[in-house]
Amino acid sequence: MRSDNTKDITVSEALCLTESALLEAGTLEAQVEAQWILAEVLGLKRFELFLWPDKKLTGEEWDRLDEIHLARQQRC
Repeated sequence: MRSDNTKDITVSEALCLTESALLEAGTLEAQVEAQWILAEVLGLKRFELFLWPDKKLTGEEWDRLDEIHLARQQRC
């Protein structure tokens, strides 16, 4: 799921990337799960993701999202 240009990843883009990765991994509720994962990473409530779709993720947030995604993909 890692992107080469992580400095420019917005909440909206991160949601799409996470959902796509979860779909590829066979997750049935990929959209909702992507929202929960990203909300956890950003320390937000799920609905708040849609208030700031253009907020850019920090490198640390992107790394944490990537970690969680990899663990989820391995079903940990």
